[in-house]
Amino acid sequence: MKKISALLLFFWMSYATSATMGICVHPDSMKTNPSNIISLVTKFNFKSIRMDYRWSDVETHYGNYRFEGVTEDILQLALRNNITPLIILGGSNHLYGKGRPWDDKTQLAFAKYAENIAQHYSNKKVIFEIWNEWSLKHNYDPKLSDFKNLDSATAYYNLVRIVSPKIRKYGGKNFIIVAGGFNPTDKNDQNWGSQLIKMGIMKYIDGISVHPYTDLNPEDSFIIMDRMQASFTANNNGNVVPLFITEYGIPNRIGTKYTQRYTYTLAKRFINEASKRSYIQGIWWYDLVDDGNQISNSEHNYGILTQDMKQKEISQLFLK
Repeated sequence: MKKISALLLFFWMSYATSATMGICVHPDSMKTNPSNIISLVTKFNFKSIRMDYRWSDVETHYGNYRFEGVTEDILQLALRNNITPLIILGGSNHLYGKGRPWDDKTQLAFAKYAENIAQHYSNKKVIFEIWNEWSLKHNYDPKLSDFKNLDSATAYYNLVRIVSPKIRKYGGKNFIIVAGGFNPTDKNDQNWGSQLIKMGIMKYIDGISVHPYTDLNPEDSFIIMDRMQASFTANNNGNVVPLFITEYGIPNRIGTKYTQRYTYTLAKRFINEASKRSYIQGIWWYDLVDDGNQISNSEHNYGILTQDMKQKEISQLFLK
């Protein structure tokens, strides 16, 4: 990969920087319409919206690709309002089996799906993230499976190598491609990411996406990312490896120290630390609205808004 030029860095910084916040959105769990979602994104000053455009929703029959429904409506509204979509390319497709696109045949089918999305958004300002958290074990995976090993990294690298050129030909400099989606504060995840760098994944992408969920304080979390990013750059022939924090959030949990006030304080410190680092190209906060109403379930409590759209204390960070 050639050394990143000042011009390209300027292009990135124009709509994906630590000073420009993005937000993750799960429309399926929101009791509102696309127009209201975009109004909320605008109200809280987010400049980018991160969403899944699932393979199974786009290719419902072999070789037939459709772009309709709530996801499409939100993304088109975002573009019309100068909000940059970050589209997650991923999700298994029952037409090709369950789980990740591991073998050559399935990866080629996945690449065709990605190509059709890229063509659909041809020459628009869009960020593409190739798969979400490949190295993380999911409920549908076999019990003894390991997705943090070399075989997993190799399969993911091959997917990115195949998919990236399919996307590039429709976007030119308007498209940004990121990949990785791993947790840099997890040692095994970081080693997995390091394998990707050594294989040469930066030849095909513009940056590494990370999801630094941790119980560490923000300052210590960024020290770990500093070291990792320096190592990645060294293993990339000295060429800078930009990091895109495409998912990060802090759930509030009643009965724990993670009160709304404490969550607000941690989030403020995290954003402040990110703003000090030029290698951070953006943060996409997780997420806009709580995914459920179970106060004991942390997965339901990441939103800056409750399920009934009431503002949490953390939301005030983004109104300033």
